[in-house]
Amino acid sequence: NSEGLDVSSGYTVTPVTVLPVSVASQETKNIEVKIQVSPFATDGNITVDGNSTLLDSNTLKEYTSENSLVTALFEVMKPASINIKTISAGKNKVVKGETNLSVQMLLENTGSAIVTISSVTPVFYFNATNISADYTIAANPANVTDIAGGGNATFNFTVSVGNANSINLGVITINGSATGKDQNSNKNVSDDTAATTASWTVIKQAIINAAISVKSDKLPETSINSVK
Repeated sequence: NSEGLDVSSGYTVTPVTVLPVSVASQETKNIEVKIQVSPFATDGNITVDGNSTLLDSNTLKEYTSENSLVTALFEVMKPASINIKTISAGKNKVVKGETNLSVQMLLENTGSAIVTISSVTPVFYFNATNISADYTIAANPANVTDIAGGGNATFNFTVSVGNANSINLGVITINGSATGKDQNSNKNVSDDTAATTASWTVIKQAIINAAISVKSDKLPETSINSVK
């Protein structure tokens, strides 16, 4: 690795070229091997050196080469990950039919490879039941699509509460779901449980009933005598 340590234990090397091979005098041959990286391999820049054992067919004497004239280099990266750190809501009390409510999700990538976000959305629960169908959720077009290794990003959403009679009232927990792909390995990564969730209370719209009363007094009759 970059510190000069032998980290070969983090790799499994399997020859692709069938061994042994014969190499004539002044001849060059390529030996192909397949390398499998262990999940516990040291990350960072890795120099690939090699050693070989050769047998002189005339003298039957063995020769060992432990240092390549030209080495190779690759970077070992921790797999990308998606972790939903926090969910936050702009209000803690909302009304049936209310619109333009703000919900934010903070995501982090604890790996070193870049993660490309495929989908991310708040998820609403009444007790343990997913009631996201009660809501209309619109993602902010400015939300990022990639999160660098070790980085984080905030995703913004505009939410509207439904106005149907079936809309769930009371305390609603706001969790989240996020999926993506490791740009290095193309493997899928996801998270559906926020470390810190949010909540709000859904209430009915206030209804005002106005009663108007008119008091009527009976006026006395007036006699009018006409003179002819």
